[in-house]
Amino acid sequence: MTKSRAAFLLSLQQLSRRHGHRPDELYLWTFTLPAVMSIKEAKAMWNNLLTQLHERWPLLRGIRVFELHDTHGLHVHLVTSGWMFVGDVRVIAEQVGWGRINVRTIPVAAAGNYLSKKFNRREPCLRGWRLWESIGDWVSTKVKDVVVDSPFTRIYYACKSWLGWESNHDFLHRMQIVKCLVLRTICEGWTDGLGPGDRPYEEFSFHQLLGGGIRYPGVSAA
Repeated sequence: MTKSRAAFLLSLQQLSRRHGHRPDELYLWTFTLPAVMSIKEAKAMWNNLLTQLHERWPLLRGIRVFELHDTHGLHVHLVTSGWMFVGDVRVIAEQVGWGRINVRTIPVAAAGNYLSKKFNRREPCLRGWRLWESIGDWVSTKVKDVVVDSPFTRIYYACKSWLGWESNHDFLHRMQIVKCLVLRTICEGWTDGLGPGDRPYEEFSFHQLLGGGIRYPGVSAA
């Protein structure tokens, strides 16, 4: 599971439990444009529609998911915690140029399984766009809030502390160091994130942990 999907699923649970009218159930809206258009135009039309919805329902809270359909262009799925009268939504949507609208109630688990498949399809034309985001005044789980616990991440954070990594500078070289330490940890039977004898990396030289095949700027190999 990716960090993005984990954050999305946690946000759905938060939306239902903190702001939902029914326990473990939400409303799934799907908005379709009347014609295929560019992603930039479609996103501008969505922003216009969302502004109108917020004016009509100021307490609107939800999660938006973009889906690029093979023949119909961009679809927008909106999961909301509260009900909006579908007749009013249709009138507003038609006024700003949108086409068909569908809405149904959906269990939180089903919404997570259905929608996470949509944003996991990273189409080239959607590169740089947020495929899902929270809508309205509420606190969702951000991707940066999700911490993955694995042998790789334990070793990565131990290296980060040892070598003072603070940005993404020289990222590929850093990954080479981490991968080598993962392999050495497996072969030597070390504890993840620690060197021989369960001692921190700081107590060893670069050469003792990684041998002579890798160098790192500012760190002595001796």
